[in-house]
Amino acid sequence: MLEKKIIKLLGHLYLRMEKKTLADEPEIMGVRIDEDLRKYSREELCREFDKALHYDVGTFYTMASTQKIRLGTQMLRNLYGKRNNGVPYVKFEKRLEEK
Repeated sequence: MLEKKIIKLLGHLYLRMEKKTLADEPEIMGVRIDEDLRKYSREELCREFDKALHYDVGTFYTMASTQKIRLGTQMLRNLYGKRNNGVPYVKFEKRLEEK
C-alpha cells in the first residue's frame, strides 16, 4: 500500500517536471508527429485515446504508465501480428516489412 502511494507521489512530481521541460518533438523514434499533437498536454493526449477507444474521459490518463505501454503493445500486436519472439513487427514510416 505504501509503495503505491510513493509511486503516485513520484508520478505527480514527474508530471510537474515534464510540463516545464517538454520539447516540441517533430519526430519520435523515426515517426513523424503531427503538429497539433506536439502542442497537446499529456492529459489532452490521453483524452485522444479515450475518444478513439470509446473509454470514459480520464480513463487512459489515470492508468499507470506500465499499463498504458502494455495496452499499446497489445494493440500493436492486434493490428500487425507478432514475430516469433512476440515483438510487434512494424516499421513506421518505412512501410511494413513482410511477415
